[in-house]
Amino acid sequence: MERLDKVIAEQTEYSRKDVKKLVQNKKVTVNGEVVLKSDIKVDITIDKITIDGNEFSYQKNVYL
Repeated sequence: MERLDKVIAEQTEYSRKDVKKLVQNKKVTVNGEVVLKSDIKVDITIDKITIDGNEFSYQKNVYL
């Protein structure tokens, strides 16, 4: 399990500070519930994360 802000910052153009602002503006949901703190723990294999209504998909590193 990882922190929500870290997961989003690694996979998008948002920084951790940007993620905190999104959470404060109630634009991030986990499993359909609005997130109130950006430092909650999420399981990227189970939890469904949406940012401003768009579903977020986590992808592991792919090595070629």
